[in-house]
Amino acid sequence: MATCLVFGGTQFVGKAMAKRLISDGHEVYVLNRGTREAPQGSKALIADRNNINKLSAVLYNKTFDYVYDISAYTPEQTRNAIQLLKGKTKHFIGYK
Repeated sequence: MATCLVFGGTQFVGKAMAKRLISDGHEVYVLNRGTREAPQGSKALIADRNNINKLSAVLYNKTFDYVYDISAYTPEQTRNAIQLLKGKTKHFIGYK
């Protein structure tokens, strides 16, 4: 069982990915702004990824085997996520 973080795991591809990871038996965290409910079986992390201080606080003391960042709208959002998760994840899979 892996510990996974899915950025934006409440809509579209992110939601489907989170549900699949859950059904495969993984521990899944879903990070979003809190405007939509996280998939059943996941653990919600609430933060706006553009607020680096809040994002840092939410990710503090958490480690992940896999991070799926498929909700980034800008390269800066991906860079911030990589920076905050440096040394806290084994695999970072991003889209941008």
